Amino acid sequence: MTTLDGINLAKEIRRELEEFLNLCTSIQERTAEHNPEGRWSIKEILSHLRGHENGGHLPILQGFLEGECPTINIEPENTFYSTKRAETSVADLLTLVRQEYEGLAKFTEALTPDQFDRKAHVPQLKGSPLGEYPTLRDMVSGLGAAHVKFHRDHLYEVMELINKLGVRHDVFETEKGADMNPVVHFELPYEDRERMAKFYNAAFGWQTQMLGEEMGNYVLATTTESDEKGPKKPGIINGGFYEKKADWPAQYPSVVLAVDDIQAAMQKVKTEGGQVLGEPMEIPGVGSYVSFLDPEGNRLSMLQPSMQGCTAESPAVG
Repeated sequence: MTTLDGINLAKEIRRELEEFLNLCTSIQERTAEHNPEGRWSIKEILSHLRGHENGGHLPILQGFLEGECPTINIEPENTFYSTKRAETSVADLLTLVRQEYEGLAKFTEALTPDQFDRKAHVPQLKGSPLGEYPTLRDMVSGLGAAHVKFHRDHLYEVMELINKLGVRHDVFETEKGADMNPVVHFELPYEDRERMAKFYNAAFGWQTQMLGEEMGNYVLATTTESDEKGPKKPGIINGGFYEKKADWPAQYPSVVLAVDDIQAAMQKVKTEGGQVLGEPMEIPGVGSYVSFLDPEGNRLSMLQPSMQGCTAESPAVG
């Protein structure tokens, strides 16, 4: 028999779920696996809320109804983030989270008062506010609405940390809802890289790193305080210098754009009258890179960053 207690708890679950999903509407795919400062990634948070691959969180609650004070083991710090989950899109993970908590809400609103009072031994909760022997009512509250609310706040903190790293465009869509591909790098050609490096260091204080032949004798240029993730200040980019080649087209200053899917971006360039220059090259630890000409003859490049970072310092190709 459905009780008012069950109906109210189910409403709380659904309300917290909707608030969580509303926060998720602006998440972008490209940095959903990024772990800022050792925190869980966005996709790991979604995976944790989805729960175990075999049944999610519901079997935990159902276990309270099996025998007298059964022992139930839980994994509160497990993200359940498998290879399969990593390959699942953010949109699909959100669908799974919705299904998971709608299932918990339906289970909750069907419970009787006697069932709500059932207890179980949950060793992992010893010392927690719920205690080692929670009632099913306590567990529904803790695993339902309170759990979603906790990870809504958790998700917001992670999104803010990513924002502070200066990669907001990698996490949020624009206000109009259209995804923009940001400029993340600049490139200049050189004839004498020693002369070039000396000039920019003396005139502007830039730091340079000269790469070997296997990287096309490319020179990375650091123009601002940076770490392994790139510039520390939002809106500032670093760049690089590539060696002039007699058979390369349009060798003049240009920029590099970050894209989610380089193959799809290449097709868009062709469809809109641009020309892709060759095939993408894979840069270890950075991503896939290719140059193109826009309809006005300007040479630019595009980069699909790897999941190891949110900015890229990439060698040029002609």
